[in-house]
Amino acid sequence: MKISIELMKAQVIDDSDPNKTSRIKIKILPEFKDIPTSDLPWASPHAGLGMLGTEFSHNPPVKNSFVWVYDIDGFYQEFRYISGQWIEGLFDYTKGSTPAGNISEKTSSFTYPDPRFFLLPDGSVLFYSSNGDKGIINSDGSYMFQKASGAHYLNAKANEVKVYNNSGSILLASNGQVNINNGNFTVDP
Repeated sequence: MKISIELMKAQVIDDSDPNKTSRIKIKILPEFKDIPTSDLPWASPHAGLGMLGTEFSHNPPVKNSFVWVYDIDGFYQEFRYISGQWIEGLFDYTKGSTPAGNISEKTSSFTYPDPRFFLLPDGSVLFYSSNGDKGIINSDGSYMFQKASGAHYLNAKANEVKVYNNSGSILLASNGQVNINNGNFTVDP
């Protein structure tokens, strides 16, 4: 059996799905150019985009961006969308693997397909690897990294760091000053 689908370019008109299921309201161009916004269809994400098994993501395309869609019912009522840089030919594995690979606290180098990552609009990278390591690298180079063992690392560059719980807090200011609030400071020899 041969199945063929037609991919159509669509503009995202609304990314605020009232059902909270990652759907987007779409306007297929030029076919739907004269249809009122209230009558435009909602498109669900294509299942192959990180929505299988125990892994899933919520990252619907933003309003006014463009995606590829296909009609699954044959009546232009039910659509799936495909998005992501790969569809536009812009995917670059090094944009996620290089920043994650530069974290000094990781114990081994990444081997493709690790790290798995999401490149955010501001250039930050959320990543994880099959061994359980995970983190975020901000566009300024600061990062939070957690080893699979549970060890946590924070490199805030020149920014302040605050650690707190219900009993107090510790602040490492950007000038290097340490402030302890509601606690005791003990140094073991």
